[in-house]
Amino acid sequence: MLFLIADPSTSHLIDEVEFLDVSSKKLSLVVLPPGTKFNVGDVEGVKVILGQRAFNLLSPDVESQIHTVTWIDADGNLHSRSQAALPRTAVPNIVQSVDGTVQAGPSGAAFMLLKPSPNSTQPPYTDMSQLVAHNIFPPRFPANVRNMKFPWVKVEDRPWANGRFKVSPCFREINGFLTPSFKRVLNSIT
Repeated sequence: MLFLIADPSTSHLIDEVEFLDVSSKKLSLVVLPPGTKFNVGDVEGVKVILGQRAFNLLSPDVESQIHTVTWIDADGNLHSRSQAALPRTAVPNIVQSVDGTVQAGPSGAAFMLLKPSPNSTQPPYTDMSQLVAHNIFPPRFPANVRNMKFPWVKVEDRPWANGRFKVSPCFREINGFLTPSFKRVLNSIT
């Protein structure tokens, strides 16, 4: 599956597409134009997949004020997320926003939104047959997209694994989703 999305920095419309329901979570792709807000629930998470982060070249540990998604928590602290965390850091993806929103930075943002789902099975799982990935693309997508199956595959069988990842229990993943901007795809074609 290849998502072609509008460049968030030039987009004027907020868009959300739910596409997968798996392991008690619904996954959506969200595109936000610069400076726009988007409602996010208390236990929802964000993973920015297209955005911009700038670092001060003279002091790489100091981040410039270009954030892709920000929110303020109940204590008044500002949180930001972009495509990558600062070096040697880890950040949670759960949003705990005082007003229930996240806001795109000056370059806009595209992110995966993880929401609780009552429809898919709940962990823990004793067998991979219990962990089914359900396609939930909306009717505005073609029938062949809405009918796609997303099976789990052994990572050791992936072409890039080169014989690695042969572990027990086996390590699995769902085939990946690509999300280049439409502009980047056009530039690579021409």
